[in-house]
Amino acid sequence: MALEIEVKAWLDDPKSVQERLDAPDSGFAFVKAVRKEDAYFAASDVKLDDVDLDRDRMVRIRRSARDGGEERVELTAKVRMTKDGTEVNREIETAVVDGAATEAILGYLGLVPLIRKTKRARVYQRGDVTVEINELDGLGAFLECERVIAEDAGAEAEAAARLEVQEALAAAGVSADRIEVRRYIDLLRERLERRGDQRRTTDRIAVPPDIRKDENGE
Repeated sequence: MALEIEVKAWLDDPKSVQERLDAPDSGFAFVKAVRKEDAYFAASDVKLDDVDLDRDRMVRIRRSARDGGEERVELTAKVRMTKDGTEVNREIETAVVDGAATEAILGYLGLVPLIRKTKRARVYQRGDVTVEINELDGLGAFLECERVIAEDAGAEAEAAARLEVQEALAAAGVSADRIEVRRYIDLLRERLERRGDQRRTTDRIAVPPDIRKDENGE
């Protein structure tokens, strides 16, 4: 497992931040533009309106691809903590060959899709920190600064990584008072609540088939 040290912040003017990062002397190197589609799976008795992300276990299937590029699919589970406005996530992640088959396996294990998010990202590198300008459907724009270290790297390495991501945020011209510590799932749920829609979002996610049933549904 690895430790993912991350800070994210709201962007009021993503275009100006992009121009800043694209400047030749910015210290940020553009890597790629990518679209990421995430589906979060949980036990069938977990409801969106009362999900507790510290209690209820979830896994994420992420499909990502550059424009016109080959799709990459990853299966991820995280245990999340927050320290001084910075996320410290214990992350278990693996690439999968067949996303549809993976969803079917999750369905066989009794997991069903809870919610999804889609984001379009411009990815940059600043030293060992990955920086993304993200546009999330239904939420808006965010800057994410992430540094990954080994889980057993120790407290000193973790503190240094937290400092690195905070420095990257400042170098991008984003104020610390724009940091958002809530999870994207929480923000999306709040948005659905404001719309009066508490339903599980399976109508917008392909539900994995139950491979325990035969052709007659028995």
